[in-house]
Formats: sequence, structure tokens, C-alpha cells
Amino acid sequence: MRDQTNFFLFLAVYSIVTFLLFHLVYNTSKQVIDEEFHLRQGEHYCRGRFHIWDEKITTFPGLYLISGSFLSPFKACSVYFLRLTSAVASIANAYLIYIIRKAVIPRRSDAYLLLESISLATLPPLYFFSHLYYTDVLSVTMVLMMVYFSVREMHNWGALAGFLAILMRQTNVVWVGFVYGSQLVNMTMSVCLAERPAKQKQSQSKFGFMDLIPTITTLLERPALILNVLRDAHSKFLGYELNLAGFVGFLCYNGSIVVGDKTAHVAA
Repeated sequence: MRDQTNFFLFLAVYSIVTFLLFHLVYNTSKQVIDEEFHLRQGEHYCRGRFHIWDEKITTFPGLYLISGSFLSPFKACSVYFLRLTSAVASIANAYLIYIIRKAVIPRRSDAYLLLESISLATLPPLYFFSHLYYTDVLSVTMVLMMVYFSVREMHNWGALAGFLAILMRQTNVVWVGFVYGSQLVNMTMSVCLAERPAKQKQSQSKFGFMDLIPTITTLLERPALILNVLRDAHSKFLGYELNLAGFVGFLCYNGSIVVGDKTAHVAA
């Protein structure tokens, strides 16, 4: 009960500070760097003008679709409300970081988890964009949702969050691959270590680096287990595989990870 009180107090303080800074930034500047393109495109989607697309934009339209789906019913398509989606997403990020860490390391003290959540949610390269209309903050929200669902073994929802993460920023496909790979390793360890009596009852969440050696040894002794793992993984993690396969298809079709103005992202 005390942990819950501390957490909600932390979230309340974080929200108040975030909104105070949000209003300060909003009153100081209505447009920062590339917001010129994002705000204009966000307003088009919010007002239902989906046929309009600015070729200067190099990411998928996830930011505009998600913000528009929340703001359009209220006709709240101004700069203020478009930017506000990032501030709300920042608060959601602090919450998601906390519950993910709570699930992964439940024995850590609540004070430790709260401090860790604050440290990660307020990282300067991320928190700066919490007051602007950019893909960064909401993109992290989608990635964190994917990680949370993955940790909770809710993989269909995790795959959906992964799809939305890619829709926000193409490079998030790396995180989809990371989550899929992590689950594949966990499943491999689960199958291999179950062959050893001492590890039969061990849960997936308790696997560590030292379990790699007996896992590899078991695979070398019984390589047919790899086929079993891949079959089970395909059934359980199909959503992640579809995301990855779909992105490979996009790369083959588009010839680049960038949409729109490809000259804006040329390797130096």
C-alpha cells in the first residue's frame, strides 16, 4: 500500500512539473526546428485530410495517426494540443518504465525503482522533446508498451505495440527484433534446461548468462531441439515475425529505410 502511495505521489509530481515546463515552452516558442513539418502534417490528419502528405517528412505517419485519433473527436487540432500529446506520452513513459522494472526486478526497493524511473524518463535527449510535437517521445511509449506486454507474455498485444512503434519511426524495427530475439533465447533456454533435472522447474524469468553454457551444450547434444523451438516460436511469436517480415518487404519495395525526402538522410 505504501509503495502504491509513493508511486502515485511520484507520478503526480512528475505530471505537474512536466505540464509547468510544457506551458513555459509553449509560451516561449510555437515552433522549434522541424516542427514546421510535423505540426502542419499533424493538423491535416487531425482534420481528416489524409490525402495531404508533405514529402519533406521521412517517417511513417504514426505520430499523426495516433495524435489525430485522440484529438480529432474533440476538434482539438491546435499547436497546443498537438504538442500536448508528447507531454502526456512522457508521463506514460515514466509509468511504463516503473511497472516494467517492477515486473523484472520485483525485489528492488520502491525508492530505487522510482529514482530509476525518474532518471530514465528525464534523460535530456528524450525529455526535451516532451514539450514539442516530434516522434521521439510517443515512439518510446510504443516501444515500452511492447516491452511491457512481452514481459507479461501478452505477445499479440506486444506485436501490435511493435507495429505501432515501427509506424512511429522505422528504426524501431530494431527493438521489435530485440524483443523477438530475447523471447526466442528464453524459449530455447526453457526447452534445453528442461532436459536437465535440476533446472526442470526453473521459470523463464530466472534465466541468466550462466545458463547459456548448459543450453548450448544441450543443443549440441540434441540439435533436433532447435526445430522444436522454432516451431513453438513461430506459433507463439507470429506477430513479431510478421512485423519483421513486413519491414523487410518495405525495404525491398522502397529501396531505403526513409520515406519522403531521402536526401535528408544520406550517410556521410
